[in-house]
Amino acid sequence: SMLQQQLKYYLDWLQKENYKSFSLAFLRIAISLWLLKEVCINWSGMEILYGQSAFVVSKSNLINRLPGGFLLVKSHYMWFIVSYIAVIFLNILGIGRWFTALLLFSMVHVLQKMNVSFINGGDLIARLILLYLVFANSYQYFVLHKQNQVDADKRKLENLLSNLAAFSIMLQLCVAYFFTGITKVNDPLWWHGEATYYAFSMERFIGTPFNKYIIQYKWVNI
Repeated sequence: SMLQQQLKYYLDWLQKENYKSFSLAFLRIAISLWLLKEVCINWSGMEILYGQSAFVVSKSNLINRLPGGFLLVKSHYMWFIVSYIAVIFLNILGIGRWFTALLLFSMVHVLQKMNVSFINGGDLIARLILLYLVFANSYQYFVLHKQNQVDADKRKLENLLSNLAAFSIMLQLCVAYFFTGITKVNDPLWWHGEATYYAFSMERFIGTPFNKYIIQYKWVNI
């Protein structure tokens, strides 16, 4: 039938090659560097965020049901953070490939679940992108060692999963920003420029010392 022919055409097209190989490799590097930046920013507060001094009570979830749970991580949080940094560097170099990608996603998931109150929408999107990258072949560029030649059937499967992961990332970002835009369009705070004023005023969003001067001029916030 016509539908089956169309499905076969698109399936063959997805298996033909990894169309977003360079973009996926760049994304792998970029998100890894962003994670390192987050570690550097939070370094002085690691004990409060993830150690025994943490004051945020972790919610009941699958991790907490495992032997030791979050208490095990808190007891040895610095070892966990050092291992986390090592995995980030392995991911940047493309060492371990999909196993490293899965391990990095799991560690980010644990860290975020330990401090749900401190993460935002951007953190959640980053974690979701890391999950998609587990299935993507982002190792054709910017890797320490090139992958050995694989058989045709395995290459087709890799291309299929990689292309689906890449398109899922693009779709996820489009949906997220579309509904964010719809929300802002219907929010009086954005209509009147007050949301921008609040964003520039809040400490967590202050990018430069110039923010306090910018918010003094009403025309900037319109």
